[in-house]
Amino acid sequence: MDYYSQTCYFFDRQSQFMQQRIPILLQKLKELSEQGNNLSAIDIDLMLDYTRVLYADLLEIKKTTPAIQPNIPLPKTEEPSAPSSQTTPGTEPKIDDTMQYAEVPAFDIRTMIGINDKYLFITELFADDRSAYDDAIKTINTFTRSNQAIEWVNKELAKKYKWDPENETTVSFYELLSKFFPSM
Repeated sequence: MDYYSQTCYFFDRQSQFMQQRIPILLQKLKELSEQGNNLSAIDIDLMLDYTRVLYADLLEIKKTTPAIQPNIPLPKTEEPSAPSSQTTPGTEPKIDDTMQYAEVPAFDIRTMIGINDKYLFITELFADDRSAYDDAIKTINTFTRSNQAIEWVNKELAKKYKWDPENETTVSFYELLSKFFPSM
């Protein structure tokens, strides 16, 4: 299988996976939200993680879904002679073409990390430094191949935090990297 075919296959499988995951995430969010005031800190973290993954999935689906253009003729209106920065009541503000959605990578390794694994990685691999974990994940998301990510992890993280290569959590983190990136 050539590189192009592998890439297309990966993106197709990723899209199918996301569309299957969305109803599951919504159901989990609904179940947690029904607890009302009985939410624990872990429940809230779970809801935040589910929301983040849901948001990333929906953004990716939006990028790959063509916009529907209704075939309805709009009435012609007079253009104002001078642009106004204020809107009048009952009118919508004009949306600037330069407005962007939040920067979320198309494929984010965080979508593959469960809440328990996240805390295990932060605790055991990053010495309870959540910002170091977040920075590492952001950097890993910039790579396109597992060998690039693994090389960076070995050079920058494993040495700095003195990871034991036989530790179960370390092995799990490396397995995650291998699964996340398409094999080339």
